[in-house]
Amino acid sequence: MNVRIWFVSVISLLPVFLLAGRIVDYDDVLTGNGFIGPWPLQFHKAQSTDIEWTEQTGYFSFKATGATPTLYTLPLIGGLPEEYNVLSFEYFATDYLDKLTIALLDTGGNERQLDTSLGIREGWSLHSISLAQIKDSWGKAGDYLRISLGDKRGYVLNIRNLHLRAPTAIEKKRNKEKAKNQASERRLLALMNSYLSASFGSQVTRVEVGKDVLTINGQAGNRDSLFLAEIPLWMDAYALDDITHIVPLGSGEAFERKVERFNPLGDDRALSRWMITKKVGGRLSAQSHIRYPDSIYTANQYAEERPSNRKGLADFDASRPKMIEDLDSLGITSVNVNFWSREILRSKRNSATLAHVYNGRTFYINADWLGKMDATIMEATKRNIIVSAIILIDHPSVTPDKEIASVLPHPDHDPSGIYTMPDLTTKEGVIHYAAMLDFLASRYGRVDKKYGRIHHWIAHNEISAGWVWTNIGEKHPRRYMDVYHKSMRAIYCIARQYNPHAKVFISLDHHWDQVSDPQFYPATVLLATLLEFSRKEGDFEWGIAYHPFPESLFEPKSWLDKRVDYTYRSPLITFKNIEVLDAWTKQPATFFRGIKRRTIHFSEQGPNSRTYSPGDLAEQAASLAYVWKKMKALDGIETFQYHFWRDFRGEGGLQLGLRRFPDDEDPSGRKPIWYLYQSLDTPKEDEACAFARPIIGVKNWEEAIYKGDVLE
Repeated sequence: MNVRIWFVSVISLLPVFLLAGRIVDYDDVLTGNGFIGPWPLQFHKAQSTDIEWTEQTGYFSFKATGATPTLYTLPLIGGLPEEYNVLSFEYFATDYLDKLTIALLDTGGNERQLDTSLGIREGWSLHSISLAQIKDSWGKAGDYLRISLGDKRGYVLNIRNLHLRAPTAIEKKRNKEKAKNQASERRLLALMNSYLSASFGSQVTRVEVGKDVLTINGQAGNRDSLFLAEIPLWMDAYALDDITHIVPLGSGEAFERKVERFNPLGDDRALSRWMITKKVGGRLSAQSHIRYPDSIYTANQYAEERPSNRKGLADFDASRPKMIEDLDSLGITSVNVNFWSREILRSKRNSATLAHVYNGRTFYINADWLGKMDATIMEATKRNIIVSAIILIDHPSVTPDKEIASVLPHPDHDPSGIYTMPDLTTKEGVIHYAAMLDFLASRYGRVDKKYGRIHHWIAHNEISAGWVWTNIGEKHPRRYMDVYHKSMRAIYCIARQYNPHAKVFISLDHHWDQVSDPQFYPATVLLATLLEFSRKEGDFEWGIAYHPFPESLFEPKSWLDKRVDYTYRSPLITFKNIEVLDAWTKQPATFFRGIKRRTIHFSEQGPNSRTYSPGDLAEQAASLAYVWKKMKALDGIETFQYHFWRDFRGEGGLQLGLRRFPDDEDPSGRKPIWYLYQSLDTPKEDEACAFARPIIGVKNWEEAIYKGDVLE
């Protein structure tokens, strides 16, 4: 949830306006008043109705207090350029708003309006609304906007950077190609469904990646003209393009074929998939599902490391000295670390880069970033702390190297998302992604731990809320998971070359079988699809990085959560019903290769303190005691990485930290929850947790633990 903040002033006849948040790559447009950039709008506080208005540092917070919560902007003081028909802003909201009404009012009393919605955004997200259909001649001096927040009493909207602008080049292109892209998605989805549901007469049964040779085993069906084909990662298994490497197979043959690991171009076939195909009319058609590598040669051999307790910290960063101190003071045994793509790769060599050779090509690593990352990983490693790397792919707009920005991010991403996935549709995208992963895995997977060690890998962030945190445009959940699965496989196949025990984790928020936003995906659907890929294309050792926040991120009293139950169809999995996820991984159908239970990491979660009052701080700490005691009764959850280490101004008013804000009167001061966390998994735990029982309403901790069966 970290968001860096820039302050930009717009020079014009209008007042200086604060543009806080991510840099957005707008087209520069000359306005009627002679300045370049967006046209800022200001709210008219006196005219707003049924709204509780709070001005925070860099943003406004609005809470609906009545039946008709309504905001107004100040009148325009100059004529708006005709092409400025996009209303744009950034917002943070933990609830879905099904009706947002934008009305354009002019000095003649005319009114034009449109109805839309606002999704859940638990991180500052860009949102743009086209007013082209209702704008007409609106935009003269004195005209203004009315923004109605439906009738959802209690709804909270945090908003900043409200402005009007012209459509960007990307928006114009996407609007023009929208129908064509939707048709293409429908066609690819139909092909994908047909491929996954097919019962083939042939099968690739095992792929072993050796040091120099790949060994592929399988059973060819009783058909002529069958071939074993190499399917590169950037090709869809259900939409085969030109395939250059094929090996003839005999009809009905139980086969074993060996191929060189590196093709004549120097490409590593460890990322390739293998499929039995048949030539039909000069083209190849699938005769089996593809098969990913089942085993991968690992040069480094060492024992598997596990955390000695469950206490962890999220977003560890050695540039925060007090955070390093807390590793020892709190008894931390696991951390996760953010790896932003914008900071890692560079397209050209200079004095601030380090060369890395992958697939015979030289790639360049940002040495300034690397020094900071080495320090972070080493601080954890020298304490025998288990490290999970979170791989985050930044949008082009925040990637300083424009060549990397043009090749690495997924081409279908929408700018409203905070992150995207890698471009796995082209060879260049795959090679750049693989080169980045190979550098990280090789550097932090050494036997001697010279630079520290990464043990596990989390693929992106909260993909169930993918529109916000891992955006690749409008995708059916199966198509979405196809891209995500490829990314997971790339991470796994590369990490396992250097660490024989590395796992890759799917990242999910606290929504389980239902979503409160139509642009999100139920975790149950995503996990079912991932299991289907694993069954049909070869299993791999993936785990679940879950974020079981309370139902409302602002409400720490998770024991009062309403949208939870103890079934596999529970809308949410929060602190209150973590037993559901533990039980889900006990089902044999979910096991790795049918024999090994999937690992669960609680990789991001923490209760909120609404204020720093004694009562609110006590409720925050009680919430941690509640989930901890429930978690200790379960054997499937390996780590609990607390989010956030200290309160952070960029989290839309949330105060999840173990410590206070760094700019508080007690800068980064320890909250009661800090001392509670310190006591957990020590002889002082029961005594330290005792205060929480009357707050929760239980006489003993056994009452808080669910002991029944989890039902279908």
